[in-house]
Amino acid sequence: IQVIENLVSLIVDSRSAAQMEDIQSWEAKVSPCKHTMQFMQALLPIFLNKKIPRKCDKCDISESLWMCLSCGHIGCSRQNYDGSGGKGHGLAHFKENNHPLSVKLGTITPEGLGDVNCYTCDEIVFDRDLSTHLNALGIDASSLLIIFELELELN
Repeated sequence: IQVIENLVSLIVDSRSAAQMEDIQSWEAKVSPCKHTMQFMQALLPIFLNKKIPRKCDKCDISESLWMCLSCGHIGCSRQNYDGSGGKGHGLAHFKENNHPLSVKLGTITPEGLGDVNCYTCDEIVFDRDLSTHLNALGIDASSLLIIFELELELN
């Protein structure tokens, strides 16, 4: 009887195929764009043996920072509708220099994944060569801390 009760419990608690489909439809679908596929980058190891700064290059904001994959510029995020967020220095850098790709600091995993924004397409995209792009700037993705680790380090 206990075995049957356990099986019934598993069936009741499990997600149906329809529920799984609903969940998958809500998950963000991130794919490459032509700018990640054709991204040309100069070898510019500015962060070789250095820590990546934890503040915007143009102001003192230290949260929601984006690093340009072309030159390593650190810019703050766009301002939100409610006035919170950054001052848009990452976007301003793109407009001044036409550097399309940036990665959000704190999201880069040791496997070389991270939140990459294409300013030209105005969306989050998948960069299959993120580790290579980071290496060109002198950054080893496997040695970076993710947001959770950064928060632990700060506290």
